[in-house]
Amino acid sequence: MSASFSFSQISPDPRFSTPEGGVICRQKLEDYILRSQRQAAHVIARILAETPRDRFVPAQAMRFSPDLRLELPEGKTGLHQHALDQAAERAGLKLGFLHDLSARGAWGQELVAHNLNTLLGHAEANSRFLVREAGGQIRAVLSDSYRRIDSRPTLDALIQAADEFGAVIADGVHADTRVSLKIIKNTPVEVFPGEWMCFGLDYSNSDYGDGAHEISAFLLRLWCLNGAVSAKQVRKVHIGRRYVEGYSEETMRRDAATLASATRDEVRALLAPAATERLIETVRRANGAQITADEVDEFTKPRLTKTESDQVAMKFASADIVELPPGQTPWRLSNAISWLAKHTESPRRRLELERAAGEAL
Repeated sequence: MSASFSFSQISPDPRFSTPEGGVICRQKLEDYILRSQRQAAHVIARILAETPRDRFVPAQAMRFSPDLRLELPEGKTGLHQHALDQAAERAGLKLGFLHDLSARGAWGQELVAHNLNTLLGHAEANSRFLVREAGGQIRAVLSDSYRRIDSRPTLDALIQAADEFGAVIADGVHADTRVSLKIIKNTPVEVFPGEWMCFGLDYSNSDYGDGAHEISAFLLRLWCLNGAVSAKQVRKVHIGRRYVEGYSEETMRRDAATLASATRDEVRALLAPAATERLIETVRRANGAQITADEVDEFTKPRLTKTESDQVAMKFASADIVELPPGQTPWRLSNAISWLAKHTESPRRRLELERAAGEAL
């Protein structure tokens, strides 16, 4: 990328650092909450309504049809790409090989099925998987020790702890194999002159082995509603119990209660004033530092596709000082990636880009 635009020639919109700027941003925040809470309610409803169907399948009994469906006693069932990738990894088939063959059409898929069936047919006799189905589709092929927990007590704990700080669930993303909810304190903060933001946390979870249960710091730039999940303040919540078939309902309830309690503690930690101050200082440092075009490329290439990297580079080098803050800084780079996340259709990719934006800080 060549940064042809001279940032020394620009300054923020003069409205931003006036008293009216705070009024404008508060209205933007209220409009955002009103609009995005509908999406959050939809995500919560899907979480509560979706009850996966589980079964344990011996590895040697896993059979894939030529069209890459899983052959089960009750018939063939389609696989989500995530589940197919998990099955390939457990069989020892390299994902690059899998994806390349699958893209070649029917004959390539048939060859993938043959490879999977052959590899799994030679698995250890006592090896088995937890096959998790939802919506008539296999969403995950997991270890038989995968910890299964009811998400409803965790959601209750999340909402109750947020309420203690006057924070609200403000947005949500529901991908097939991962969900995310945004919780924010609905008070605008002028982080530095003209830069209004609000702070909160991102709750992210997967019932399908698509990443850990995480609670992360979250920030929202109010002029453009770019959001970023901070990779520097991430709380991973684990119980550490190995799942054993035959768990009693009481044991599962205790596990769910333990996770809910841990979630409540971590929400309180990330919504506490000290955590917000740390994030504010992170933003200030990112805005005060300088970054070169080569450093932008160095950061984006391992994390973004080539098309995404080009889009971010063009946005970063543009004259835009509304959707992005002015200056050639890590803070501007973070917002360029957040801008891309906001305009990305894939829910799963949006979550990944929001985390990349946090890393840029």
